[in-house]
Amino acid sequence: MNSLFDLARSLSHHEDIVNLRDHHRSHRDIVSFSNRHFYRGRLRIATDHDSLNRPERAAPAVRWIDVRGKVTRPPVAGR
Repeated sequence: MNSLFDLARSLSHHEDIVNLRDHHRSHRDIVSFSNRHFYRGRLRIATDHDSLNRPERAAPAVRWIDVRGKVTRPPVAGR
């Protein structure tokens, strides 16, 4: 399966491609996926884990809110 990155890379010249070298914002466990699959392990993960804003331990990091209603898709232009 090709990614959007692979498609963009196939449409550009090799000398025009600029890769991210350092990553500073996300936890190492999250960035490691992108590093392995898109950067071939060349991304340097420089996140300062002590400065990350973390949710309070008592509160869940993700919540599901069930919203009932009717889905209405907008009309497609030209049809």
